Amino acid sequence: MTNSHLRVLVHSSDKELGKFNAVEVKLPAFRGQVGIRADHADYGGAMSVGVVELVTHSDSDNQSHVFFVSGGFFMVQNNEVTLLTEVWQDANHLDLSRAEKARKRALERLETSRHHENVDVGRALAALKRAETRLAISQDQRQRLAS
Repeated sequence: MTNSHLRVLVHSSDKELGKFNAVEVKLPAFRGQVGIRADHADYGGAMSVGVVELVTHSDSDNQSHVFFVSGGFFMVQNNEVTLLTEVWQDANHLDLSRAEKARKRALERLETSRHHENVDVGRALAALKRAETRLAISQDQRQRLAS
């Protein structure tokens, strides 16, 4: 008989960020979205900046909980999913003003890089991706709540 639930553990380098039970985990693997259900084969890899969705079972319907993740690593083993990341934020608690300011700063840095060699373009692109992902997640959440 199979176990229909996964235990999800989220850690940063120095602390536990959360523990959850889920029937499915969807995460942004480095090469695309990955869906994990109970009894998944042992598996692991790198996560990119993006959305982690935990589908939980509540009575007779499935509910989704969405989180921003800053990248990191994941491992699946024995119905346990371990996520290692530095940033894990509930989509319902993202600071849109801060994300918009970060997006604007990153775009300004990229514009400056066209004229100055001392700007770290890779860092500016990573900051832009994080900010735009947070903004997109927030917009998706608002649309989900409106429907």
